[in-house]
Amino acid sequence: MSSAAVVGRFVRRAPGTTLWFLALTATTVVLASLPEWVQERLLVRRSTNLYQLAHHPFRVLVASAFWISPSAVLVWLGLAQFLVMFLVFLHPLERWLGTLRWLAVVVTGHAGGTLVAQGLLALRIHLGQESRALVFGVDVGASYGVAAAAGVLVWRLARPWSARYGLVMFTLLALTLVVNRTYDDVGHLSAFLLGVACRPLTHDRPTWDPGQAWRRRRAAAPPPRG
Repeated sequence: MSSAAVVGRFVRRAPGTTLWFLALTATTVVLASLPEWVQERLLVRRSTNLYQLAHHPFRVLVASAFWISPSAVLVWLGLAQFLVMFLVFLHPLERWLGTLRWLAVVVTGHAGGTLVAQGLLALRIHLGQESRALVFGVDVGASYGVAAAAGVLVWRLARPWSARYGLVMFTLLALTLVVNRTYDDVGHLSAFLLGVACRPLTHDRPTWDPGQAWRRRRAAAPPPRG
């Protein structure tokens, strides 16, 4: 199969994932061409920070999902990281659930993770435990949607693989939160749990047993020569 055919098949099976990554690539190219101070101003206006959520909630919830933050604009490394996450989580999810349910999961994780993280930040600012300057911080990216996709994929696997996968992912996200103690990590863990809670969207979809698939492959393999 030619590379063009492989790409075409990928696009047909996961159009939402493809378009989202292409949009991220385009905005990353734009961002990389701008001076640093312009990057900062542009991203602040598209961030789901407390100020923007209070004044333009719907606009920034949509816009923030299509930009990568300055820390990742060591740029192509950040984009490559998202490519891996899209291939591992978003592409399989869209193939399994279809584009509309995929979108429902991604929106739930992106919006829910944002609101939990920023809600906690607002509380800590109110209690005097954080600087009020964080009201205008930069908070953009696709990672909350990816975390929700990782969460709902628990239900893609047959038992006991689903429990093992869910425990590993939860442990990794929880440990990252304990070590880094950032609001982004709060959002990632929250989005993952919201993804797990999207189980009703998966009720009529098949599960996959990796152990059974591996045994079938072994049984179908030709016997060794000798």
